[in-house]
Amino acid sequence: MKFLLAALFAVSMVAQAGALPVKEPGLETAVKDATAAIEKNPKDPHAYMKRAVVFYNYNRFSTALLDVRKAIELDPKSDTAHFLMGGIYQSAGKYSEAASAYAKAIELNPKDFKYRFNRGEALSAVKDYRGAIAEYTKAMELMPKDITSHYMRGSAYVELKEYDKALADFDAGLKIKPESFNLHNARGWVLLWQGKWEDAKSAFDAALRVNPDHPYPYANLANYYWAAKQDKENALRNLKTAFEKGYDSFEGFYSDASDGHFLKGLNDTREFKELLEKYRPKPKTK
Repeated sequence: MKFLLAALFAVSMVAQAGALPVKEPGLETAVKDATAAIEKNPKDPHAYMKRAVVFYNYNRFSTALLDVRKAIELDPKSDTAHFLMGGIYQSAGKYSEAASAYAKAIELNPKDFKYRFNRGEALSAVKDYRGAIAEYTKAMELMPKDITSHYMRGSAYVELKEYDKALADFDAGLKIKPESFNLHNARGWVLLWQGKWEDAKSAFDAALRVNPDHPYPYANLANYYWAAKQDKENALRNLKTAFEKGYDSFEGFYSDASDGHFLKGLNDTREFKELLEKYRPKPKTK
């Protein structure tokens, strides 16, 4: 989950007029309006941030950064501007830069939940899970009832294979929101790795009671039926249901760090390979 300034700036966002071809509906008007505000008050950092938001909304990240840098030049102590810069970098896939920008926002305003949370996301993206855990912990202190922090910190613990800590986070989140699909499913995934098969199945069943149309619990039940029961029929049946509901993480089926760990032996069978062949997206021909 991202907390980018949608609530703070309820505007569409674009950068400097004439800096890029204007094609999308609404973009030209948004640029002109934001630029008019800048021309009216060229020393107002918020005017540049609003135009940066316009560019961000149209995925013009490089141009958005030009405006947000100008805003920071005008007001170096604006935590909002540094946070916006972090959000743009994060959306552009430049996670190290995003983490640095969020760190500056936190330095200026250490009590903002979304600054901590987003920095945790950026650090997780560069596999700095310890750093991410520290930020999610701070976020949880600021907003104890937010289940996303429990989910994300637990997910970081999963990456570190610290399963008991992950499970504690998921359980704590479920006490706050018992109907959370993501927490039930994540809890089941941890229990699979711990070999607590029936508890894992119960967690996936709970996830499906919340959302019976999501493909992930069915794929995870396939893992359960094969790893715990060597039950080919039910494993393939659940896998087929997962595919029918849109499951597309095919790369994990032969990875020992993912589903492949639980599907060893089954993933070499003719039936399994035929099922994958049926549902795997075909490469596009030119």
